Amino acid sequence: MFYVRMKRKGGFTLVELLIVIVVIGVLSAMIMFAANEFIETSKSSNCNKQLEESEVGCYVLVCRQPRQISETV
Repeated sequence: MFYVRMKRKGGFTLVELLIVIVVIGVLSAMIMFAANEFIETSKSSNCNKQLEESEVGCYVLVCRQPRQISETV
């Protein structure tokens, strides 16, 4: 039998290119998942912070009202 050796040119094979594409796809999916999780966490944190600031504002308003009423009378 004759074995024909094919000289390999400097390019990549189709399988190698497909593997690279799959790896890039998996990595990008992992990054998107982490980014979405980070965005949801930051939104929740921002909401909690605004709620805390509103609570402090209401507390200050309620604490100052008796003084303002007594000062005007």
